[in-house]
Amino acid sequence: MKSCLKISLKDITYNWKLINKASNGKAAAVIKANAYGMGMLEIAKALLDAGCSYFYVANINEAIKLRKKYNSTKISIAIFEGYLEGNQKLYNEYNLIPIINGLDQLIRLNKFAVEEAFPRAVLNIDTGMNRLGLNQEEKIFLIKNKDILKNIKLDFIMSHLANAHEREGKKNLIQLDKIKNFSTYFPDIKLSLANSGGIKLGSNFCLDQTRPGIAL
Repeated sequence: MKSCLKISLKDITYNWKLINKASNGKAAAVIKANAYGMGMLEIAKALLDAGCSYFYVANINEAIKLRKKYNSTKISIAIFEGYLEGNQKLYNEYNLIPIINGLDQLIRLNKFAVEEAFPRAVLNIDTGMNRLGLNQEEKIFLIKNKDILKNIKLDFIMSHLANAHEREGKKNLIQLDKIKNFSTYFPDIKLSLANSGGIKLGSNFCLDQTRPGIAL
């Protein structure tokens, strides 16, 4: 006896279009872990054809695989695992976007930027998840040392909602306030906060980009 999982690219594309509409036309797509086991390359192609151009993957191996398949400036690929030592030149070679999860990674990227290039990145700050992202001390340091970003092009300042499933909870509003308050020090950088559950919290949470994943 066998089990068979049928994956409908048509349905996934339909889901993304609905989510993109709810996101004010600003939805990316999280296709980490081989698109949750459903086939990263196939799903990326379907979503790219539907109009999605910004993708989030788990690690640099997934990012390189995706870039080799779709080597186009139309597709942006951001990597959740961060900016790891030893991978510096690969980000440039494959036009990849590291997500900066801590001050050590930011300092390392700044050093590489000064020596080699003008890289793109996404800055992740902790607003309540308490897992990844610049902590309070690191955020204060960055506010006082903004020059560390002058050679880096930040696509977004992002954060992760810890309680997006709690639609009436106050914690979501606290996290929204925190990322907005931090952004007042960097007014020219776009913001990304809402994950799949966060999009359901309303347009206030959609900001400049949403990151649906499992909802697709």
